[in-house]
Amino acid sequence: MVFLLFLLLLSSKPANFLHYRCGIDVHKDSLTASLILSRDKGKEEIEVREFGTFTDELYKLKEWLLMNDYPVVAMESTGVYWYPVYNILEGDVKVLLYLILKTIAS
Repeated sequence: MVFLLFLLLLSSKPANFLHYRCGIDVHKDSLTASLILSRDKGKEEIEVREFGTFTDELYKLKEWLLMNDYPVVAMESTGVYWYPVYNILEGDVKVLLYLILKTIAS
């Protein structure tokens, strides 16, 4: 949910930021992708889809992004689970990777 809020903030920036309106939250067994879509009369709609992490599901994600004309995405991951997603999207989709680092107080 915090990641979606981040996308909404990006969507309110000047026009050159508007293409960063897609986010992918990567987990071990699944990933959630959100698009902010512009609809009729300037209204926006958020479309959220769940995908698995097997190769065929990642290709479905890629197809969905390209079909909706989203060549740039922001992706968040807390481990190495982003590697296969990046490998599938690489070349056709620009991926901005945001890694969440855990800090441990001493």
